Amino acid sequence: MYALDITADEGLAPASEAAAARHVMWEIGRGSLNHASQAAYANLGYSYSRAILGRVGGVDAVIVGNGYLGADGRAYLYLIEAHTGRPLRQPLATDGLNGNGLSSPTAVDADGDGNVDLVFAGDLRGRLWRFDLQAGTARVLLATGQAITTAPVVTPHPMGGFMVNFATGSLLRPSDARDASTVYAAYGLWDSAPDANQQMLRQTLTTRCYGPAGGPCQQLVRALLAPQRPDWRSGHTRAWVVPLLPGERVSGEGSFVEQGRFYFTTYNPTVWSTASGDAAKVWGSNFLMELDYLSGAVAEQQPFLDLNADGRLTPADRLPMRHGEAATEPATPPGQAIQGPEGLAVGKFLGVGQVSQPVLVQLQELNSTVFNHHSGAAGASGAKSTWDDAGQMTLHGADGTVATLAATGFAPADGEQAAGSDAGTGGNTAHSVSIRGATLGQGGGEARGIQARTGRISWREWLQP
Repeated sequence: MYALDITADEGLAPASEAAAARHVMWEIGRGSLNHASQAAYANLGYSYSRAILGRVGGVDAVIVGNGYLGADGRAYLYLIEAHTGRPLRQPLATDGLNGNGLSSPTAVDADGDGNVDLVFAGDLRGRLWRFDLQAGTARVLLATGQAITTAPVVTPHPMGGFMVNFATGSLLRPSDARDASTVYAAYGLWDSAPDANQQMLRQTLTTRCYGPAGGPCQQLVRALLAPQRPDWRSGHTRAWVVPLLPGERVSGEGSFVEQGRFYFTTYNPTVWSTASGDAAKVWGSNFLMELDYLSGAVAEQQPFLDLNADGRLTPADRLPMRHGEAATEPATPPGQAIQGPEGLAVGKFLGVGQVSQPVLVQLQELNSTVFNHHSGAAGASGAKSTWDDAGQMTLHGADGTVATLAATGFAPADGEQAAGSDAGTGGNTAHSVSIRGATLGQGGGEARGIQARTGRISWREWLQP
């Protein structure tokens, strides 16, 4: 780990190696600080953890996880004096479980005095930790059994304490990219729930297809089956969980909560498609998800995704029941709009290749989400995700079968036609997204975005080549 002083412009573009060296404030290695022995850092691992800055006890500090697979294989939280690199205090240890390491942390000033009081972070063994910096303690809030490799999102809970949202997923080992069967999940946890609250509310996702009644399937979306509401009274709900589809996982930094919804993208590396006129396989599929942060379901009673792209949120944005899809309660006849929360999309298919976690852009009139999109294959211009005559998407599993996300049998109803759906264009080239006069540079792939008005969100997707 490093700290650089880039206060002046020259610090951003030094003229020589010697000039660059003068901007290095400190360097931490395994068991060392500035190449001298420092036992506090003996268990520094592979530093995937994102460092954050905050004040701890009135001192400017770097707060960071020790990374993965340190010397003793355990997970630690480091508190580092920001100007010198010296340990602010001894590392906060978790427990003796090895083959582990701490992922990116999230810091919270619980009492508003400008100092960090609590830190939340997940580890490689699937536990979510709550560190109390004043007490110097660490305790497990939830054990998922699956790697947590992203920073949790922490927001106030309406009954006191904090709601902690996170998701599981791993892309660290070669075997992860071939894993099409593991079911990862998204979670929401009340950190201050009474001890009597032990219930885990479970929501169920399904894949549906949006398109006008009697028309072609235009958009793969995710919806919930019989969504439930939490009961935060004593003796009831402690957390919620939403299992993802097999093979999908969440990795990379950038998930967030906005307007009461937990935003994140899922990635499945085990499915593939082919580009139009190109035999090369494009691996990966991606969904943008928006779940109510308190329930994992939906809080709205009306659509919040503008699925028909008319710039308005109307009943026409409700999901229609199509032949072969999961039944609703009460039953919805094919061709009719699904009423209630089951008819609201909570996620949408973004494209093939790999998409980063979203980045929120807050402007005067718009809230926007942008992300980097890599097509996954050079020269894969015009990549499409298509539907066959049976209404299935031609995304294929690593074992040669149709991937789970597509094998839901969207058979066209009488009078419907199967249709193609653009899933992204271009190879690994750099683009930028313009958002009402603000241009954000993006490199190494397509820049794509989702645009939304403040208040009730109306989404529009754009691609600026």
